[in-house]
Amino acid sequence: INLLHTVPANEEIYQQLLDIRSWDEVVIEGREILIIRVYDQEGKYRGEWHDTGCNTLLVESVRIIDGETD
Repeated sequence: INLLHTVPANEEIYQQLLDIRSWDEVVIEGREILIIRVYDQEGKYRGEWHDTGCNTLLVESVRIIDGETD
């Protein structure tokens, strides 16, 4: 995940990403984020951010492979 900008889908995924160490082999699943739109608590549009080729990924699943074979 060296060249990915990652956005964890929830706190559990965030903690799993923190457990990854250098040279770990991992399987990461998710969806590429192309645009993020921001709304305030009243639902008013406040702006947006566009991914311009940065490979931003909404991480929905993390699995650290510990010598297992598929």
